[in-house]
Amino acid sequence: MGRKEDLEQNIRESYELIGRYEEILRLSSDPKEKTRAQRTINEQRGLIEEWTEEYLRLGGSALPDHMTDIAGSPPESGTVASPASGSLSVEPQKPVPWLGYFFVALLGLDLVLIVVLGWRFLSDQPALLSYLEVVIGILGLGSAVVLAVVAIQRKMSVAGILHWLGTNRLLQVAIAVITIALLTVVLWPQRSRTSDLAPPLQPAGSQPAEVKTTPVITSTASIAPVTTRWAGPCNIESLEAEPPSPQPVGGLVIFKIRGTCESGVRAIRLLINDEWYDEKGGHIAPAEEFVPTWSTKDLSSGDYRITAEVATWRDDDWQFAASQTLTYTLIAPPFDNGNP
Repeated sequence: MGRKEDLEQNIRESYELIGRYEEILRLSSDPKEKTRAQRTINEQRGLIEEWTEEYLRLGGSALPDHMTDIAGSPPESGTVASPASGSLSVEPQKPVPWLGYFFVALLGLDLVLIVVLGWRFLSDQPALLSYLEVVIGILGLGSAVVLAVVAIQRKMSVAGILHWLGTNRLLQVAIAVITIALLTVVLWPQRSRTSDLAPPLQPAGSQPAEVKTTPVITSTASIAPVTTRWAGPCNIESLEAEPPSPQPVGGLVIFKIRGTCESGVRAIRLLINDEWYDEKGGHIAPAEEFVPTWSTKDLSSGDYRITAEVATWRDDDWQFAASQTLTYTLIAPPFDNGNP
């Protein structure tokens, strides 16, 4: 069956459906049922208009006789064929629903948001981009392409496209959901930049952080953690050292840090004597846990201030980070056969 035969069958079925719903309008006393019937009639009339225009483009300048029996005379400019009980008449063409213009604007906004996501992807490391952004960006772009292909295949006019967007409820819901999803991922706090996860530059010729670290001279050594919190969405839940303080110089110390944020963890870092030592970005699972290792080789004995900090998204400068601090004591290593 060719396309013209498909259009003939579609037009016949739509007119039959309109006739049944017009009967409901005449006989029903339920306002809701009559509203649903009128909405269906309007939708079918819009479809008949599109199919009739396409049929005329495929078949020439006039409808054949057997199609005239179905759809009445060919629609003139500014008119549309519509059925009445037992006969067909020509009535003025209905204006394009305002929702059509609204959803065209939403589609334009979707394309802009997709461009923003693409720019963000290309300007940052892909590993730092949420998989959710990638999926929603592809979904939005794919939906726009599908709509364009359908409109081209149906050879829809601008008015037909606006009418389609203004009356098709399923299509409207899909566009609204995609727009909300795109707005959510674009306006959501951005992930940390690559510079946030790299250690600070050291002066030329300086030694690594673990060698450069110097002990803090204090009169007393307190092992109990000291917690400082910003009254915001983050919290350091635990900071533990294994093995516990004190320990001889030269060994390895493993710190177990757990931090949480209401809006998600951007990064957790470890400071030793208020100097950056190590850091983990929130894109590395599990985001709330960080287990760095501290080498005490070549360090001096004494007390070291260990600080764990956690920051949420957009707090790139750690201004509102939650922190917890403890003091770790290194003692001189034992002598071996009287030699240090």
